[in-house]
Amino acid sequence: MPPHAALHVFYSLYLAQIGYSSTVIGLMWSLGIVAEIVSFFHQAPVFRFFDVQKLMVASLIPAVMRFLMIGYCAESLVLLMIAHALNAATFGGLILDGLWDTSGSQAVYLMAAVFSLAATS
Repeated sequence: MPPHAALHVFYSLYLAQIGYSSTVIGLMWSLGIVAEIVSFFHQAPVFRFFDVQKLMVASLIPAVMRFLMIGYCAESLVLLMIAHALNAATFGGLILDGLWDTSGSQAVYLMAAVFSLAATS
């Protein structure tokens, strides 16, 4: 089990406890995944203008915003949707930054293609 899986499980249980349906919870997770895939697909040009270390540090800002919104604004569906969309800049950014740094552009393009195909199937 990935280390962040427990966070996802308890967060989903918390959302259910405060009244969100399982459908809405699933749709919010889906929104985060779609945003992530879009960022995977469009992130390669960003690496031409910024170095990996700066991008990794920059992805911490939306991560903090995301977790603050999740913690303090859980009753607002709109703010939670924004928080889930920020997943693209946090998880997506960190994963691709690490891939780019170790494997180069081919790995990023391959990851974008795999996730894009998975989203359409």
